[in-house]
Amino acid sequence: MRDGVNIEIIEHTADLGLKISAPTLSDLFVKAASGILEYAVGEKRENLLRQPDLSIEERVFVAEEDSWEELFLRWLNEQLFNLYTYNILAVDYSLLVKESQKKRLSAKTRYIKIKPEYIASEVKAATRHNLKIERTSLGFKAEVIFDL
Repeated sequence: MRDGVNIEIIEHTADLGLKISAPTLSDLFVKAASGILEYAVGEKRENLLRQPDLSIEERVFVAEEDSWEELFLRWLNEQLFNLYTYNILAVDYSLLVKESQKKRLSAKTRYIKIKPEYIASEVKAATRHNLKIERTSLGFKAEVIFDL
């Protein structure tokens, strides 16, 4: 566990589940995205970050939803879409989550361009199956199942 963040793989038939805990909602969103992208590229992630011709691109993502769970799904699926459609891997995040009438996420993310062969596993989408985000005495925890 690093900086109060914990990620655990959940055994699930034909799918992949993650349990994430973090001190803040922003950390929860970042660690969930990092965890699933790490699964997608496997052990190659560290080598990708050491490429001599590293091309970095920055993108902004803003979304509002009625629940944290829906916003969480939208965020995770955006990261998967960027990886599999544009072959860009998120490497650094700056996130702000806030609650007013709706739940809102503003993110500035730095991506590196990767070759498709660096992708080790296909993750189709984050799903609503057993999805939950809860406040705990140490911050927040979430469970999410991904369709593989």
